[in-house]
Amino acid sequence: MMAFSSDKFSELLPEKLKKIEYYFLENNIAFMFVGGVVRDFLLKGSLSKDIDIEVSPLTSDHASSWPNSLYSLLDSFSEFPIKYEKLPFSIARVSFENAELEISPARSEIYDYSQINGHSDFQVTYIKEYLPEESLMRRDFTINSIGLIKRNNKYQLVDPFFGYQDLKDSILKFKNPAFYQDPVRLLRLIRFSQRFNFKISQDIDYSYFNLSKLSFYHLKKESDKASWSSFISTFISIVEKFKISKPKWLDELFAKFSSERVRSSSSFEEVFIRSCFEERNEEAVFLCELLQIKKRKVKELMQLKNMILNRESNEKIVQLFKKIGLSPSTYPEGCSITQSLNSIID
Repeated sequence: MMAFSSDKFSELLPEKLKKIEYYFLENNIAFMFVGGVVRDFLLKGSLSKDIDIEVSPLTSDHASSWPNSLYSLLDSFSEFPIKYEKLPFSIARVSFENAELEISPARSEIYDYSQINGHSDFQVTYIKEYLPEESLMRRDFTINSIGLIKRNNKYQLVDPFFGYQDLKDSILKFKNPAFYQDPVRLLRLIRFSQRFNFKISQDIDYSYFNLSKLSFYHLKKESDKASWSSFISTFISIVEKFKISKPKWLDELFAKFSSERVRSSSSFEEVFIRSCFEERNEEAVFLCELLQIKKRKVKELMQLKNMILNRESNEKIVQLFKKIGLSPSTYPEGCSITQSLNSIID
């Protein structure tokens, strides 16, 4: 954990990003770095490739047309063309210089506590003035609720929820009862605690989570970012220990596959491949649907199995992997594809 340095942060920013920042400030739009880019800079002194920026009007000039005027501002930038993708919630995704920016209008998120909610089941209110405490409130953990904004040519921390101290104390805390409304936050809690080796606050009560509207997409996305077997093992243990409500597909996953079998794999793709190679057709078809793999690929996997048994070359195996749409990189480092898959067969 390093001491905060405005100069160090400024040195790390790409020059093009500084010009975009200056342009927004000249147009009376607050330009605040938020989330993982701030957290990772404070922890490691490096700049993340994924950079989240929150913008909000500083004067009434843009308030009446906000957030629609965000795209107009980007289109009017003249120093160099800004190519961006329009995302939900009026977010602009910009890719350049080995970095990806997401420029978001500051917003608050309001959940209906009378119903079971999924990841995006909230109403949005755009914040048409600079109110960082209100906009940062929607973020999951205090360590992800720190902003960095430029004032008088120096970057200053915006930390209404004392996330900087929680980084120093290596602890994950939440700050808003809405934390439990999003089932993905349980997955992020597990992932961040393992990634950073952080303690989890005793104030977090797992039994308040309801996973009934959790999608397989989000479980796969979060688990793929983590140390897979450890993440899945912890997730299964928490869900079972606290008897957390879960969707039908997750009930089926737990019923069809033993915890030990899932824990011993390194990805859902590997669980699928094992099912195919062991000719557990019902399981393979079930995972086909979850992974959105065409069922004809089960036959191609059988072909792959025969190629391995016949000791075909790695090059041919890689080509078939790509044809099937699975990545050979899911297997252990330092292990050839043939060796890895032979271990499954054997």
